[in-house]
Amino acid sequence: MNGMAVRWCSLLGLAMLLVGSDLAAQAPTAGGAVTVEYVAHAAVVIESSGGARVLIDPYNGNRWMGYSFPSGLAVDAVLITHPHYDHDASYVVDSHVPVFRAAARYAVGDVAVIGIADAHRGWQRFRENGSEPYNNVWIVEADGLRFLHPGDNRLPSAELIDRLGAIDVVFVPPFGDASESIAAWSATGARVLVPVHYAIPALSVESFPLPSVSEWLPDSLARFDVGNRHVYDRASMPAKLQAHVYEPAAGVRPWAPGIAAAWEGLVAGWGATTAGDRQAAIGHFRRAIESAPLVITTYVELARALTAAGEAVEAELVLESGLARAAGDDLQPTAVARGLLARLYHERGRDDLAAHQYRMVLKDREDYQPAFQAEARAFLEAR
Repeated sequence: MNGMAVRWCSLLGLAMLLVGSDLAAQAPTAGGAVTVEYVAHAAVVIESSGGARVLIDPYNGNRWMGYSFPSGLAVDAVLITHPHYDHDASYVVDSHVPVFRAAARYAVGDVAVIGIADAHRGWQRFRENGSEPYNNVWIVEADGLRFLHPGDNRLPSAELIDRLGAIDVVFVPPFGDASESIAAWSATGARVLVPVHYAIPALSVESFPLPSVSEWLPDSLARFDVGNRHVYDRASMPAKLQAHVYEPAAGVRPWAPGIAAAWEGLVAGWGATTAGDRQAAIGHFRRAIESAPLVITTYVELARALTAAGEAVEAELVLESGLARAAGDDLQPTAVARGLLARLYHERGRDDLAAHQYRMVLKDREDYQPAFQAEARAFLEAR
């Protein structure tokens, strides 16, 4: 199957879902081989023998981890487990590629994709902050094998294990006690455990709050370093559970100096804000923008500091500039920028402009900024 045919099938799978069809996804072909390619963090690509490529949980390379997302990655569909920047950066691939977020069944060429809704690890904390901490676990079926990517899901309940059915390969984040986590996810019947979502010492910033693979994996579990890509087929699956440890893709690079300097400025600005030195914070945030003008978070933080200093008009200009230059950087702070700008417009009686920004907020997924979503609805309903 050529690339165009694969893309057509993936789009057809989306169309079937939207019209409510009961058609099942095309059955995976048994006996072929599946290639797994690790990008970095929790992002992986699963490629069937027929050439269908599914990317799971692309991350924003301008935040937190300390390394980039590789450019030019060709895939036929994107799966998102939950709406956090380190799992939901679908904008890093071409805009024609379908993105699946809803827990449902899809077809991507000769691959079947099944999403099951569950709950994010630490869901209570997210709910207290006003957001609904859902998490989809994704099953990718190809060539007679079943791969499970749980994202940041809580440990599976017995009910979820039953719903998942037998799994061959599971991608596991290093959360909590390793023995408990491994035992829970291997209850799916998986014979290969692939650690993801961990610190990569050669790439990660020092503040990255996760262990490395070596720190997390117990010595009792057989470990095999498989490089960046590995091929799986039914005949060669191990009889006992193994850990397959991958290397990040060659295109993943440590932050460019400008990005690194911007985050140093943000951290310094947050520290100055906590210390009550508002002008110092503003200076740090301005320098952060100069260092990385395509990072939307820098504009949001400067606008907040300016607003607190009574400089609302300048805060408006900063947010307008940020949305013009960096709106494609990250979905969550972009929604914040629009919400803050709408508030500033409204406070100065510029309600037509405020309404436009609130409508843009409502075009985004509610998971990103539920408080701004509610604020936008209330404002527009009152007009």
